[in-house]
Amino acid sequence: MPTTIGDFLEFEYGKGLTRTKRNGNGKFPVYGSNGIVGYHDNFLIKAPALIIGRKGAAGEVSYSDKNCWPIDTTYFINNLKYLDIKFVFYVLKTLRLNQYDRSTAIPGLNRDDAYEIGFNLPPLPEQHQIVAKIEELFSDLDNGIENLKKSREQLKTYRQAVLKYAFEGKLTKEWRTRQIQEGNPPEPAEKLLGQIRKEREAYYKKQIEDLERACKQAQAKNTKKPAKPKKPKDLPPLTKKELVKLPNLPEGWGWEKLGGIANRIQIGPFGSQLHKTDYTDYGIPIVNPKHIKEQKIHPDEMISEKTASKLPQYLLSENDIILGRRGEMGRSAPITKKENGWFCGTGSLFVRLTSCMDPKLFSLILSEKRIVSNLLKYSRGTTMTNLNSEIMKNLPIQIISSEEQQSIVQEIESRLSVCDQLEQTIEDSLKKADALRQSILKKAFSGKLTKDWREKNPELISGENSAEKLLEQIKAEKEKLQPKKAKKR
Repeated sequence: MPTTIGDFLEFEYGKGLTRTKRNGNGKFPVYGSNGIVGYHDNFLIKAPALIIGRKGAAGEVSYSDKNCWPIDTTYFINNLKYLDIKFVFYVLKTLRLNQYDRSTAIPGLNRDDAYEIGFNLPPLPEQHQIVAKIEELFSDLDNGIENLKKSREQLKTYRQAVLKYAFEGKLTKEWRTRQIQEGNPPEPAEKLLGQIRKEREAYYKKQIEDLERACKQAQAKNTKKPAKPKKPKDLPPLTKKELVKLPNLPEGWGWEKLGGIANRIQIGPFGSQLHKTDYTDYGIPIVNPKHIKEQKIHPDEMISEKTASKLPQYLLSENDIILGRRGEMGRSAPITKKENGWFCGTGSLFVRLTSCMDPKLFSLILSEKRIVSNLLKYSRGTTMTNLNSEIMKNLPIQIISSEEQQSIVQEIESRLSVCDQLEQTIEDSLKKADALRQSILKKAFSGKLTKDWREKNPELISGENSAEKLLEQIKAEKEKLQPKKAKKR
């Protein structure tokens, strides 16, 4: 029967209960606009009850099967004598009351707006049938969603297992055996370290040459001379005690501290060097931790070329690896040709590797669970963890021949590409599940879910059981309660 929400429902105001007045160990849930916000040893209303967000998460609807306390940012509904409260819950969820928000600063729902919403109210027996059918279908849907989410978590575990096996040499065991049998064994770590030292020396020599040219230009322009680059130093080798804690590696591999094999480890600029006011809508993309996801960079902020030119030490080069050094550890990505010349943000750092180290591989190594655990263990800060150059310099990294690095990357990519496809399928299925949930509700309140039931049970939706009679009973009950409410106020 056509009616409005205000004809059969009344939204009551919740009552304030500050955190300091609550007993967090109580057994009665305290509801805010977006659900349970705590517990208390007393309750305001009896169950079952619906709680509707009035301020903040306006229009959100929660169902409580326990006596509870809705606070003053909410409305509540209970004591429904002639309605199935679960039916009302699904009705309000379907109506998406947040679209009736009138506020500008804090979202708010005016109950008078909700009362004006039109709705076709079915008889009470059909309400019960609608609820039963919705919950039956939702149960099947929820089971499917739960299985999808489990599969997604299993894929995450598999990804980490692939990386772990790769960085312990297990994925390329057959490759190494074949290379040895063919008389072309991989270069040992000692030889690669020798090449790395020579390249580091050449890199420093070039920096000095660049410095001399820059100093001459600065002198001619009467500007400040750039700082002298630090000469690369060989770090103390890992001790036996440190090596014992690391995974065993195949013959020919080795461990070395990152600071001893990288050309450069650069922390992003200090806050005093780069301010939020330096950000612009155009210019050079800036890379902060939030822009790094799944070995890719997705920038949405920029700084001007003028600002970047004053801080050239923070410009990224192709084949660098950028890492988030704050918040969520493990965010890393190799810098490709596309990102060459982008800017390392305050919350990031970058590692400039030697040419005999594959940036794709070592970006994955720096995001591997064991590495991330080490970074978390040694990161500094009380409210927010931070990585500094000393932590990064002393991080143990695998030394692997260039040929095997390429083989490892191929093995990883072939496996993870399958993961990517499966994850996309799961995400698509989850979106479809959400759409299906909305479709179920739409069919429920258009009468399609209970069409067969109505045809088989006409006596349960007519006469004393009709929707018209139901509305009369609700109206009479509301009129009966009205004097009591007026007296209470």
